[in-house]
Amino acid sequence: MQEKKFSIVGQSERSSGAMVKTEAVPCDFILVAAGNLDAVQGMHPALRSRIRGYGYEIYMKSTMPDTEENRLKLVRFVAQEVSKDRKIPHFDRTAVLEILREAQRRAGRRGQLTLRLRELGGLIRVAGDIAQEESSPLVSAKDVLSAKRIARSLEQQVADRMIERGKEYQTFITEGNIVGMVNGLAVLVGDNSIAEFSGIVLPIAAEVTPAQAKQGGRIIATGRLGEIAKEAVENVAALIKKYTGEDISNHDIHVQFVGSREGTEGDSASIS
Repeated sequence: MQEKKFSIVGQSERSSGAMVKTEAVPCDFILVAAGNLDAVQGMHPALRSRIRGYGYEIYMKSTMPDTEENRLKLVRFVAQEVSKDRKIPHFDRTAVLEILREAQRRAGRRGQLTLRLRELGGLIRVAGDIAQEESSPLVSAKDVLSAKRIARSLEQQVADRMIERGKEYQTFITEGNIVGMVNGLAVLVGDNSIAEFSGIVLPIAAEVTPAQAKQGGRIIATGRLGEIAKEAVENVAALIKKYTGEDISNHDIHVQFVGSREGTEGDSASIS
């Protein structure tokens, strides 16, 4: 490829195509490729070193500062999506403001706007379709809110089903209080660069009992905990001592993350 030509050959040893070698294909062009980080890790080292050697690797941003200039760019983006679709009506002021609020929320950071415009464009088109079905001359904020309820991501739909299932089996309550029981919040998808954040209610039950071993009490946690969650559970004893002043050296502390079949890990589990 450095000589601006390359012959294509078969790669499979078990195929007759491995014996085929084409005439040199011209390689005198500029290739602009985009992918995720895992795709870069699977790239051939020789090819990667040539790209990296010229300094042509760029890590794209997923958010931008929430400034007046960038807000106007998103307003222009809304108008462009409507013009490209050619079927949905234009957005009024309230609808555009709702799109801006959604861009702030999806950024996942204070003072930022999301740059994942493909998903934001999908929300714009769904809101436009709703307004079109109702024969509205303009898309309103009500249409955008309706679109948010309809156009939910796969991760959000999974979270909704898990919450519904939890209500059926009453694994958590939403009214009143129970001693030794709390509803925590757990992140279902924790990488905002891949998908929008989605979360579920994670019930946590705790019980303090006399120690079973003569050596003293210990902390027993269940729920397939990861390393971060295990370290967080170790802080339970310190918190009890801090807020109650009780000596718990002769007691066992049982902590159960209810319904965590897939395991529990991460900062949200630690905070809970």
